[in-house]
Amino acid sequence: MSTQPSVRRGPSTLLWLLLNGLVLWLVVGCGRGTLYVPMDSGRGNWLSTGGGPGGVAALEGGPQPPLELLWSQNTGAAPVGGALLAGPLVLQATQSERVYAFDLVDGQRVGRRGSKAAVCGPATIAGRFSETLVLSEAGRKPRLRGYDRRTGKVAWEIESSACAPLVGRSDTVLSVTDAGNLLALASDDGSQLWVTALPHHPSTGAVFTDDVAVVGGADGSVMALNLEDGSVRWETRLLDGVAVRGQPLSTADQVFAATGDGQIWAMSRDGHVEWSAGVTGLPAQGMSLMGEVLVVGTSDRSVYGLSTVDGRQLWRYEAGGIIRGAPATTSTTVYLGSTAGYLDALSLETGEQVWTYELDAPVRSSIVLAKDLLTVTTQVGTVYLFAAQSALR
Repeated sequence: MSTQPSVRRGPSTLLWLLLNGLVLWLVVGCGRGTLYVPMDSGRGNWLSTGGGPGGVAALEGGPQPPLELLWSQNTGAAPVGGALLAGPLVLQATQSERVYAFDLVDGQRVGRRGSKAAVCGPATIAGRFSETLVLSEAGRKPRLRGYDRRTGKVAWEIESSACAPLVGRSDTVLSVTDAGNLLALASDDGSQLWVTALPHHPSTGAVFTDDVAVVGGADGSVMALNLEDGSVRWETRLLDGVAVRGQPLSTADQVFAATGDGQIWAMSRDGHVEWSAGVTGLPAQGMSLMGEVLVVGTSDRSVYGLSTVDGRQLWRYEAGGIIRGAPATTSTTVYLGSTAGYLDALSLETGEQVWTYELDAPVRSSIVLAKDLLTVTTQVGTVYLFAAQSALR
């Protein structure tokens, strides 16, 4: 059993971060309105749902176990989605109407921004230099707000009720609204690029790859729209009256979706159903994919490895708790958090456990990866940052 969480600031950690270009000398204040200066660490910016715009919570160059805890810090409130890795910062939205910023190097809090209202869905980072943090805020007047991370101030806002996970890229933010629209906004000023009334009421947020956005429907439909203008490219009905559950997953070759009856579906890029496979329990908030292995967590305390070719079960791992957040994968490893309060690492090939770490509370959000790094947030608001031990030597 691993030791209990603690803040770790050792010479080996600092040296490793220096060598990787992550120590960026900034003058920052504390408290509300802290200057969030974005810099590209070369490690990418990952969504709070655990993956990139396609919903694929995977990184080939991600950390390999065993992992070492770099630091842990508590926000004092349950998270809204997983953490966001943004250049030299780790950002975490919480149910206390605050977004916390921690230094990637040592975990020190360098900012705490109060949102205007409760954050009701996972956030995203967008902009050419990842300068805009976009939040869905509920309240008497629900809004989408873009915060400039360089100033901590509101850069733009629009009236919109939208609690589905947001997704962004350099110039565009996509939002699925509660009214059933897919809204495309310019990330720099929030101006509307286009809006489309979805042909079926949505049950998921949007994901996108290349020039197509994909949304799941409450009636069992999967819808694909052209990113250029929001026109519907295709729609496929998987099951009548059974909602698509969690985020779909989209790659350059296939689209994957889960339905509430425990079926996992694979479609071609033109919407043709290639196969379906059953799992026990309700699928988690998202799936992960590496190579030809699709990883699915469920409410029956199991994680499944399915073949992307034909859907056959390659392996099944029985976890100690329910899997609610999306697992994450590297070229050899599957990482998952459960309501039992553990971070587990499995072999991608066999599904066997190869490493585990006891956290301070259940995990219901997604695992988030960057090069050599992993972050996970528990339900009591503790943000953990791990690194591969091999990278620290």
